[in-house]
Amino acid sequence: ATMLVILFNNGWKTIFLYRKYQLLPFSKPYFLILFWIMACTTALYYFSQVDSSPWLGIPIRGLLASMVFLLPVYWLNVFPEMNAFVNRLGHQMRKAIG
Repeated sequence: ATMLVILFNNGWKTIFLYRKYQLLPFSKPYFLILFWIMACTTALYYFSQVDSSPWLGIPIRGLLASMVFLLPVYWLNVFPEMNAFVNRLGHQMRKAIG
């Protein structure tokens, strides 16, 4: 019941914003990220069935999930601030290495 209320309320707000002000709170990259998250969550669920040791499986799945979710966000430039930070960090690392 709570999920239905949340979906209805947010759907109503989105429709109101679009009809009244021609604004959409979401852009195309957000929908691509949402689709990517659903696909990867399904894949990671089946991947988690393969683990034999939870002490080894949990960190591996956590690292894999982080990489799978963060790489598309970087590639689609959903958050320009994050891209600038990652680029600056990479530049500093290359400069420190040589």
